[in-house]
Amino acid sequence: MNVGNISNVSDTDWVNKIFQWADENNIEDYRWNEPYRGRQGYWSGIPRDRNKLLNLTRLYIKSYEHEQITIPSEIGNLLNLNELDIFCNGCTDIPSSIGNLCNLTHLSLNCVRLKRLPQEISLLNKLEYLLVWADIKELPKDVGNLSNLRVLRLEQSLNLKKWPRSIVKLKALTEFHGASSGNTILPFYQASWIKQLMKSGFYVEDGQLLIKRSRLRPLVWIFYILISPILLLDVVLGNHKK
Repeated sequence: MNVGNISNVSDTDWVNKIFQWADENNIEDYRWNEPYRGRQGYWSGIPRDRNKLLNLTRLYIKSYEHEQITIPSEIGNLLNLNELDIFCNGCTDIPSSIGNLCNLTHLSLNCVRLKRLPQEISLLNKLEYLLVWADIKELPKDVGNLSNLRVLRLEQSLNLKKWPRSIVKLKALTEFHGASSGNTILPFYQASWIKQLMKSGFYVEDGQLLIKRSRLRPLVWIFYILISPILLLDVVLGNHKK
């Protein structure tokens, strides 16, 4: 099923729209980046060749411009993509057509001006890794449909106040990173979800709640007993303010 209002046009038409968008926004041509300071080499940019674009399995869009930039909905036609990395300082919106990328296993959105995620992300059934580096206010309500999600990283989401109840359905999740502040602790009603994950252990690192498989079960239960009253108090005070 197609989402995102992608037009029923020929390959040539929508491919040319991507090329035009890349040129207008100074997105580099497809090129190899050499290893640097311990980081592995990688491909980035958008190839200006039709066949290369259609056969891409990994796409890394990089833009350091701070002016507003809109990701084209035609990106949702690249059905061979397994990995999509968008590093755009000026990106404020992700098109709903991203829900068409049925083979996507890795999605990284490093977009500091992004405020929301499209609901259609919940359609990515094969997704295993999701990174959002932005101060988003909420998650898609059906995020729990990501049955294969193993890693969820919500960096810089200091104002994330609304957690969908469906998040407790993420049974495959083994690692969780969430920016911590007085407003972003997991709600108390999701304590059962935390409990399930903590069967494998977790720890706090650099101000983040990191839930990860380990052998620290005794310490985990001690921490769970100590933090439960705090979570409950947070809920009570939150309701009182309303």
